[in-house]
Amino acid sequence: MTIMRVIKQHLGVFCTLLAIVTISGLGAVVVGARTAVPYLVLPSAVGTTSFIPPLRLTPLGRGALDYWLIDIIGVAVLFVAALLHLSHSARTHPNPTRAQAFRSAFTATFFALIAANVSRALLMSVLTDSSLGAYAGLMVGTILISILTGIALGFATGTVAVFSTRNQSEIEPEPTVA
Repeated sequence: MTIMRVIKQHLGVFCTLLAIVTISGLGAVVVGARTAVPYLVLPSAVGTTSFIPPLRLTPLGRGALDYWLIDIIGVAVLFVAALLHLSHSARTHPNPTRAQAFRSAFTATFFALIAANVSRALLMSVLTDSSLGAYAGLMVGTILISILTGIALGFATGTVAVFSTRNQSEIEPEPTVA
């Protein structure tokens, strides 16, 4: 199955992920949410990566170019991991039911978010020259926060996948090569 066909089949999931990472990159939205819900400051307080890799057009302030590039790499890892998982599920279930679409979108988001945040934590620990203990704490904290965030975002993308799943008659057949 081609990449474009997978993206077309799961367009709602990719658009939802794009919206989520874009919103998490908007400073005014993030600051307002952290002010309204103080628990959202928890990852920063314990020194782990943020809940979601933010997608920003430019780095924040001076000297933040390295962290901005790490966030961009995290967003790229998020989309590549989601694409790989969704392409595998598209091969195993070419015409998914609504439950299969929910499960594949949920697990793709869950594992892609963990992969993105772990890659960001790894790069940040290299950038800050962390000790082994700090690195271990960073990884454990990042994985725990990513699991919780992945469950919440997985439900969001899974719900979008349920509503964007087409009926069997609406899906065009896979082209055959003679």
